[in-house]
Amino acid sequence: MKFEDIFTPEREKYILAEMKEKQNNESGYGSDFMRFDEFEVFLPQNRKTLLNNLAAGRYSPHPVLLFERLKSTGKLRILAKYTNTDIFILKNIADALYDFVSPQFSEACHAYRRDHGTLTAIDRIRYFAEQGCEFLVECDVRNYFDSINHGILIKQLNALIPDRRIVNIIKKYLVAPREYDDRIEKPNKGIVQGSPLSPLLSNIYLSGLDNFCIEKSWQYVRYADNMYFVTNNRADAEVILRTVRDRLRTEYKLQLNYQKSGIYDITKRKMLGYCLKRLPNGQVDCIRQQRQVAKAYPSWQHHAIGKKNDVYYLFEDGILTKRDYTLFFENDTFVSPIPLHTVESLNVFANITFNSRFFENILKCNIPLHFHNKFGDCLGHLVPTQHVARSETMLRQTSIYENLPERRRYALAIEKASLHNMTSVLLYYLYRKHDIRLDTAVTRMRAYTKRLSACKTPADMLLIEARARKLYYNTLNFVIGQPGFCFIQRSRRPPEDPINALISFGNTVLYNRCSDLIHKTSLDCRIAFVHASNHRDESLNLDIADIFKPIIVDRVILSLINRQQINANDHFEEMPEGGIYLSKEGKKIFIQEFQYKLNSLISYKGNRISYEYLITLEIRSLLRSIIGKKFSYKPYKGR
Repeated sequence: MKFEDIFTPEREKYILAEMKEKQNNESGYGSDFMRFDEFEVFLPQNRKTLLNNLAAGRYSPHPVLLFERLKSTGKLRILAKYTNTDIFILKNIADALYDFVSPQFSEACHAYRRDHGTLTAIDRIRYFAEQGCEFLVECDVRNYFDSINHGILIKQLNALIPDRRIVNIIKKYLVAPREYDDRIEKPNKGIVQGSPLSPLLSNIYLSGLDNFCIEKSWQYVRYADNMYFVTNNRADAEVILRTVRDRLRTEYKLQLNYQKSGIYDITKRKMLGYCLKRLPNGQVDCIRQQRQVAKAYPSWQHHAIGKKNDVYYLFEDGILTKRDYTLFFENDTFVSPIPLHTVESLNVFANITFNSRFFENILKCNIPLHFHNKFGDCLGHLVPTQHVARSETMLRQTSIYENLPERRRYALAIEKASLHNMTSVLLYYLYRKHDIRLDTAVTRMRAYTKRLSACKTPADMLLIEARARKLYYNTLNFVIGQPGFCFIQRSRRPPEDPINALISFGNTVLYNRCSDLIHKTSLDCRIAFVHASNHRDESLNLDIADIFKPIIVDRVILSLINRQQINANDHFEEMPEGGIYLSKEGKKIFIQEFQYKLNSLISYKGNRISYEYLITLEIRSLLRSIIGKKFSYKPYKGR
């Protein structure tokens, strides 16, 4: 096999047609940002130069862009995106090299070969089982593609391929820079999953082991890094397992995955998606196992700000477990995978069964978990230790809390912002309705705001705030345009009417979101300034939420009512023990609108940012003021 045998007109035409079929102008981007339609123009003009540079060793591959892909089984796989130029080169080499080396592969090798596959592999195992074999030895290599030793592979290629130019090109692709999560690394081992050449290289790497096993007269089948040995003697099975383990470690620098390797009853082990069953006539039948396929689960309402910034709300009863890199929610109707790397926090509003692995892994992944009863009240939180506040910040918060003048300054700033934002909501509707009652309420709200300055303690401020909020909620009756919704007085446990049910549920959701964002900083959520910290697990989230409840929660409530997305008859439940609560469907509607609100953009200091990011900036501003030991905190005041 020579370099000149690779890039033939016939092969190039076939490769280009295949590339055109599999790629489009949007998904074909690599690190050079050349689309496939541009590459079709580029190649004829530069083919001669490209091939000359390849033959002379002057060509250097572009960096490989790595990305994550969630399989239907819930496993996370790292794949690669090459430039169209590199794909063209690799496909031509892979096609030519396959024709050259494939006849040398053992018949035990079934992966990545024409006229071979899972069906031929499992049929071979079935044939062995029909001969009366009862024991199956399964050897699975841990992180096979990522663990292939470059030195060993190059030696194998030098022995197979007489033209060193081809080997040198492959070597360059083995060590080509890999870009992942904004980092560029030059690998010293492993082959890239997603490279057109990698399947063939993976077979070449273990071809020597295939020959060794056949020479031992073992009944053997290999599919990629899955090796199956069939025997009728357990002692022989133990020898096979030990020998293969040692040979992989010493000659190939590979390790077994002991969770998937061992000795099994051949009829009780799933292999390549199939199970074997012995029939009364002595024959063995192959049974295809159903694969779990990822599908959308409508009861998960989530808001995705970024790859690792998803908030999930679960309203359906079921089981929540952890498998590989994925959370799985299961009940009688749905099986829905939720990739762990997308989960920022979980909010549970249903009867959910968890297992120990679930808790262990969400804590490792630093995912807070919030529990709610059926009424929407928060029962408690499971917060990872990483989210525990730093002692220096906690001591500073404590010193402010215990120093009344300092605490008063922070409490006054928060309460003024809270009343200001309530007033801004009323002004919003005043400009649209021109109702004299709204105008009067705005005047009285401003008077309450001024009275805050005369308060000597945060407790006094809370009394003023309570009176102002009562006026504020009563005034909202003038802008509600749907029958069945009327605010009489604030009632919490239990809510006595639909409005109170919406307020209680919305405030709880906002409290939890503020809590999650606070836990991302060094602040201690237990130590607040307006709300007392002596009997609550968390208080600071209440302070922050007070600033944003009018412009987020209340605006969402009014929007849902006035647009008739929620009505008093269909979306609320009256409990036998008393109280009115949002129904499951009502909660879903509210969460969806709430998350939409958090993601909507507003103007802030010349920039367009989301409400969620605005809350984040608020928390950071408070933190800077606390650790800076100088009062500079100015809470957000809406327009």
